[in-house]
Amino acid sequence: MRDGNRLIPLGDDKTSVEVGDIEQMVTTLETLRDAVIAGELDQSLETLISKHKMPPRKNTKKAA
Repeated sequence: MRDGNRLIPLGDDKTSVEVGDIEQMVTTLETLRDAVIAGELDQSLETLISKHKMPPRKNTKKAA
């Protein structure tokens, strides 16, 4: 899974979900949605955000 261009760890350094048969796709997506709603990915997202904080941008405009 991704947040923008960053991979979201889902546990044990895994960042993807494998669906065996196409018939299981809807069930798998519903499970992922339920996990997001329940907050089960919150800790992973917080860790991801804390590791990749962007430095503040410098003001490149010159005063007139």
